[in-house]
Amino acid sequence: MPRRSYKILASLLLCMPIILSDAVAADKSDYKDVIGITMGAGVAEMENVSGEFVYFNLFYLGANASLDYKDFGDFTITNSYVGYGLGKYLQLQIGNGSKGYVYRARSEITLYKKLNLMIFYEHYDDDHKLDSYGYGLGYSF
Repeated sequence: MPRRSYKILASLLLCMPIILSDAVAADKSDYKDVIGITMGAGVAEMENVSGEFVYFNLFYLGANASLDYKDFGDFTITNSYVGYGLGKYLQLQIGNGSKGYVYRARSEITLYKKLNLMIFYEHYDDDHKLDSYGYGLGYSF
């Protein structure tokens, strides 16, 4: 990762305790958006290729972890991620899987009660043709 990327990531990590302090001070009923599990499926788009994916995401205040499986017809990609963020709202993750290291930004927005819209963008270290974005529907537990 380039030196500039480390500076940006370090700046974001330093800002997170300030953002999280509001979440910790909030009423416990507000924790459902910063502590939880979501699962879902959706569509992933690459350069001239689209496919489907399923995901599992666990988040606890600032820490998060995800697993996903993408099927593009001719090939599949399986990744696991760990990251830092603010609940399900914004997650910056680094992962490893069947196609090498990957960096991902993802977010979930509540549509109705426990139904969520998930969006993501990911960048692969080894092969930039695999860079993708996508969206899907998920369910919160």
